Amino acid sequence: MKPIKKQNISLEVSKSILDAIKAGNLKPGDCLPPMKELSTVLKVGISSIREGLKQLQTMGIIKSIQGKGTYLTENLNLNVFLNNIKEIVTVQKQDFFNIMEARKIIEYETVQLAAERASEKNMERLSEILTNLKNTAKQPDEYEKYDVAFHIEIANCSGNPVLVMLLESIQGLASIVKEISAIPGLPKEANIYHENIFQAIKTHKPNIAYKHMKEHLLHVEEVARNYLYRDQE
Repeated sequence: MKPIKKQNISLEVSKSILDAIKAGNLKPGDCLPPMKELSTVLKVGISSIREGLKQLQTMGIIKSIQGKGTYLTENLNLNVFLNNIKEIVTVQKQDFFNIMEARKIIEYETVQLAAERASEKNMERLSEILTNLKNTAKQPDEYEKYDVAFHIEIANCSGNPVLVMLLESIQGLASIVKEISAIPGLPKEANIYHENIFQAIKTHKPNIAYKHMKEHLLHVEEVARNYLYRDQE
């Protein structure tokens, strides 16, 4: 692993570890060096190491075992393949819209399956997350966490674990989403769409669920575009 030089440090930490896996220096089941050692080798702070490892854990590349350490998962093939979809590139403005494009392809279909297949337990979890979204609308960091959880739970409602993994993989890239979540008024507006999506899934109306998900993602994309390119107007 080489020292980190690029701007988006936590993503570069993730990429450095993945490069070591691809090179055969780290193998499934191996224990990663302690965070302090990784910090020294990569020449970045502990917080960046922690965030980079968190991204890999979200994507199922690594797992943390309390009291023992952090290990590469033993069955990495599918996860590494999913990770190659995006190559852990630094997320800049255009990358955000590439991610949104991928999300639309996946989530438009996923929400329809969710409306067809969601169980009572799925709806209980989705309802709880929706409540948390409403309660954290003025807390960007917390809101972003529940926003991701809401969309992942919709994928869980579909009953298709591959869709869940695909969406988790894409969501793990979007570190710029925290900046988007802090746009004044966006969480409150997004929650209107979240409520509509929830009700469509609850009443098992796939076409309506698709309509509201499409409106939601297009709205987020439009607001984000206006915000990220505001200095160019």
